[in-house]
Formats: sequence, structure tokens, C-alpha cells
Amino acid sequence: MAIDPRVLSVPALVHGRVLLDAVDGAASLVVGFHGYGQLAEDHLEELRRLRGDHSWALAAVQALHPFYRRSDGTVAAGWMTRLDREQAIADNVAYV
Repeated sequence: MAIDPRVLSVPALVHGRVLLDAVDGAASLVVGFHGYGQLAEDHLEELRRLRGDHSWALAAVQALHPFYRRSDGTVAAGWMTRLDREQAIADNVAYV
């Protein structure tokens, strides 16, 4: 008879990644968070279009959970899955 295993939560250090596109003399900072299956580089391009002629500094925050896209094998990232969702939310909030 199989016994259900206990789930242990083990804190671990994970390094986050943020791309900063600073403009000399920027008085404002716009921080953006990419969608599922993207990278900070993808979102930085969107933020640059948003900036237009404004002298905003831009920060594109990379999700903590990288993975390989099945479609083409490139690296992408996601913020969380259903597995241990509440814990992932807490990790993301602490990161941000």
C-alpha cells in the first residue's frame, strides 16, 4: 500500500533578471512585466514603443521560472503554474 508523500517546502535562492534601459536625466521609471512565454527582452521592446519621445527610464522584469518553448526550443519564462501557486505568488511578490 502506497503512502502519500509529505510535501516539504525548501527555501532556495533564485536570481532574478531585470533589463534597465536608462535615459540620461530620466525623471520617471516605467516598470513592466512580460506575459507567459516571453522574456524581458520581448517586453523591453514593447516598453520602448510605449516610451515614444518621453525621457522615461524603462525596467523590464524577467519572470523567475525559465523554460524551453516546445514550439521552437527557445528559452521563455513564466511567473507561476498551478503547482504550489500560493508559494509562487509569495516568491514573486518578494522578488518584485
